[in-house]
Amino acid sequence: VDSVMFPEGLMALCCLGVVYCAYRWRSRPALRWSIGMGAITGLAALTRGEGLLLAVVLIVPWILLHRPLGRRERWRQLVAAGLACLIVLAPWMIRNARSFENFVPLSTNGNELFVYANCDETYSGKFLGFWLYDCQEQLRAEGLDATGDEAAKSLHWRRLGLDYAREHAGELPKVITARVLRQWELFRPWQNADFAPIEGRNKTAARAGLLVYYALAGFSLVGGLVLRRRRVPVLPLMSLVIGVTLTAAYAYGTTRFRVPAEPVLCVLGAVGMVPLLDRWRRRWPMSIDHRHEPMPSTPFVLGGEVRWRNAIGRSASATWASIASIGVAVGLALPSLYRATGSTMEEGFMLVFPERVMKGAVANVDFLHLYGPGSLHALSLWYRIFGVSLPSERTFGLLQHLLVVFGLYVVTRPWGRITAVCVSVSSLVFVLTPIGLQALAWSGAVGLGLWAVILAIRATHTTDARRTRSLAGAGLLTGLALTFRPDLILALGLGVVWLIVRQRRELGPDPIRRFAAGMIVGLTSVWVHLVQAGPNAFIRGVFIEPVFELRGGRELPRPPSWDHLDGALQVIGEKFAPWWGLPSLSGAKQLFLWFFALPIVALAVVVISRRVSPRLDSNRATALGAVAMFGVGLLPQALQRPDSAHFNWVACISWPIAIVAIADLARWRAPRVHPTLRRGLGVVALTSLVLVVAPHFTARTYVDLVKRSLTGESTALMVERNGRTFNLGDTRPWRATQEVIADLDRLSEPGQRLLVGPVDLRQTAYSDAFFYYLFPELTPATYFIEMDPGLANEEGSRLAGDVASADWLILTRFWSGWIEPNDSIVFGSDLPNQVVERSFCLRGSYQADVIRLYERCSTGDDIGPYDPPYQPRVDYAVEVLVPVPPRPDGTCTPTCNGRPAPPGEGFSPEEAAAITERARAEGS
Repeated sequence: VDSVMFPEGLMALCCLGVVYCAYRWRSRPALRWSIGMGAITGLAALTRGEGLLLAVVLIVPWILLHRPLGRRERWRQLVAAGLACLIVLAPWMIRNARSFENFVPLSTNGNELFVYANCDETYSGKFLGFWLYDCQEQLRAEGLDATGDEAAKSLHWRRLGLDYAREHAGELPKVITARVLRQWELFRPWQNADFAPIEGRNKTAARAGLLVYYALAGFSLVGGLVLRRRRVPVLPLMSLVIGVTLTAAYAYGTTRFRVPAEPVLCVLGAVGMVPLLDRWRRRWPMSIDHRHEPMPSTPFVLGGEVRWRNAIGRSASATWASIASIGVAVGLALPSLYRATGSTMEEGFMLVFPERVMKGAVANVDFLHLYGPGSLHALSLWYRIFGVSLPSERTFGLLQHLLVVFGLYVVTRPWGRITAVCVSVSSLVFVLTPIGLQALAWSGAVGLGLWAVILAIRATHTTDARRTRSLAGAGLLTGLALTFRPDLILALGLGVVWLIVRQRRELGPDPIRRFAAGMIVGLTSVWVHLVQAGPNAFIRGVFIEPVFELRGGRELPRPPSWDHLDGALQVIGEKFAPWWGLPSLSGAKQLFLWFFALPIVALAVVVISRRVSPRLDSNRATALGAVAMFGVGLLPQALQRPDSAHFNWVACISWPIAIVAIADLARWRAPRVHPTLRRGLGVVALTSLVLVVAPHFTARTYVDLVKRSLTGESTALMVERNGRTFNLGDTRPWRATQEVIADLDRLSEPGQRLLVGPVDLRQTAYSDAFFYYLFPELTPATYFIEMDPGLANEEGSRLAGDVASADWLILTRFWSGWIEPNDSIVFGSDLPNQVVERSFCLRGSYQADVIRLYERCSTGDDIGPYDPPYQPRVDYAVEVLVPVPPRPDGTCTPTCNGRPAPPGEGFSPEEAAAITERARAEGS
């Protein structure tokens, strides 16, 4: 605050001087210290008027309640303090009395404050508990401006502010609470930092100061407890806290008003820091050999028994506390994750596909699905119980993410609870950031696969019935994971099958048979799907099409480009990137380095688990080695499409467990180093790696999620129809979606067929599949709900027939800027576009042609594009000719509306928009 030359800096010095005099007076009640308290209180009041509060909350009770002094002496000292204060204030008060008709004890500024802090805007909404200059300007606009000298004007504004407060007395408890909580950064703290520039402070500095304040406040709480335990009187310190709180209650909450009390935080923070440092020093001595540190109670992953009756005992409190800390880290991001913008294709088809299954449709027969059937079957069961909705789908996605997060906690529990918490919390920047809470099959497959690894590890440390159950459970979860994503077979082979085969002698008779029995049951979804779809459709949809036919339209350069982003979604995302104040490389350079760092980290963890960990603890080595091998098996996912989402999906296992790998390495190299310091080394190493290699796609996203959760900020724009909602992220597509929903809702009839795709059906890189979810009573008219390049637009595909079978078409330009260095930008068959021209009439174009709505108006191939049997009433027809050349054979592309359009002909888009607005204004 000193950088903006406000008086609070001097106020803090004066207040601390009063506190110093008060403590000196208590140790030796001399008159000079009473006079010092009074005189410096006067100086504080001349700095800011509320300094006079010190006389009431500190000097009076401090002197009068000091029993060792006689009553007469106490009153004598109190009078001396009061006279000293008045002597300091007298010259200024006399000057004011001679300058103004109305008496002004100190300042007029406090009076005017009442009108800034008491109005509609500060009693609710964004500025609740704050102030707003516009409150005064609104009254001036209503003719309620003040007249007279400064004193008269200030009294006028104070009266208006107090009148408003009296008229809204019922809201004062809420407002005062918000003011006080704002003052102590317990209500909208990030918004307070964003408001800092209003009073001249730098926003970045204010945000950094907020983080430092929280750290200091935490130590201050400890310091306060220490002083109370030592029976040290704390009234002088607390008087500053009380004064600041009272100021916020009658004025408003702002960081600037808290400055007089911040020396108290420094004093209490120092008192609280010393015993903690002493305790840490005693706890982490450097002279003890920690080479053979004792193992905690046997964790679940190493064969420990789970007794639920002990879950509420005192011994379980530490475990529940560690789980709760992970829950807090997840919960900080949850509000913004549930409000986040949805992926119009991926999240759309995870809403649509399971509902299609619920209605009897079969994947790979009635619609293309590129993964295993397990995710669809599980989601369809979930939707039957909880309903088809965006929150329901995201809750399922959250549960999938939690399988990974808590699976990492369980598998690293042998290194201690705190280490396991560090691993789990660090995984959040990889698990929650790439796709939010979307219930994609990959997340569920990785979560199930990780728990299969856990049960396989457990089987190697148990006997008899528990071993059998663990092996069968590992097989069951392995089968389930493969039904979600068959391409996880390498990771499961390395992490589960490799471990069982390697330990088959220790596992007793027929461990593979027990595992296989569980796996057969886990693959039930596949057996059902084979019966429903048939082997040919299953093999083609799950293996041939995604592995061989789709690859050309989805792959990206390996390694990623150094100087530019290759993925279209990442290019778009970086245009709206959240704030990140730390120094960092560009996004393209981060992906380039991340591409090489992924295998290096994964293989390094494997090497440590095989070469170092067995020398320390064979049980831990088994756990670390199995999970590390599972992480290596995920690497092909990063190679098939090197973008940030796939990198996160791969890093979510190997990178968090690098913490325990580094801790083991440190334990081997420096056995005398305390375990806590080794754990800290692992956390610091991973944090540094993330902040150097890939902060934009991990830490930045998670920090932004937490910030949006705390501030309530959201960029998502909700569309709604009949209780079903979806979140979009851009204004024009959102408005166009609202308009087309209204028209299609009015015009369509249940049972009709709807097809959603791009405006140019030759290029099928993306599809806004969420429209099918918003119109569940309409039947999807296409096999290609997920418009995949190289499949939907290939010559001879069934897309043209699907278009011809539709009653309605929603064709969008949401992703018209899609450009990637692969086959997704290659034009395919033009036959679907020709069907649109021959058989469909345009019923609406929305938001400058972002969305088009077509209705089928012909079933015959003899109908040309300009003579359909049905034509809606048209008063104006605007044809915009764009510079698209004809084909080599002289025919025109669909964009030319049936004839060649030389460059420069026709209306410009601006002229067309002006004509359209004119037509709308005339009601035609």
